[in-house]
Amino acid sequence: SDGVLAAWNQRVLEQLLPLVGERPTLMLKGIYCNLRHRGCGHVEEVAQQEGLAWPSPVDASRGAERMAAALAVAGFLSGLADLPPVEAGG
Repeated sequence: SDGVLAAWNQRVLEQLLPLVGERPTLMLKGIYCNLRHRGCGHVEEVAQQEGLAWPSPVDASRGAERMAAALAVAGFLSGLADLPPVEAGG
């Protein structure tokens, strides 16, 4: 399917691309760090620093928590760029 693949960092993008095929990508961590002109840590920390709320995932795993926080940060960045909001699942 077509679309842009967004992930928090390069490592995750590299892990996902073989599963979904070549497509345009966005590395959210790089975009955020460039925006704030500084390094940043885990996606959950960034979401908390920006005061973003994200829903508690049904699955209590760290991966699910990180995905929820990444969606919140993607929505935040999308709002700054005046782009359509990011929605889970496409």
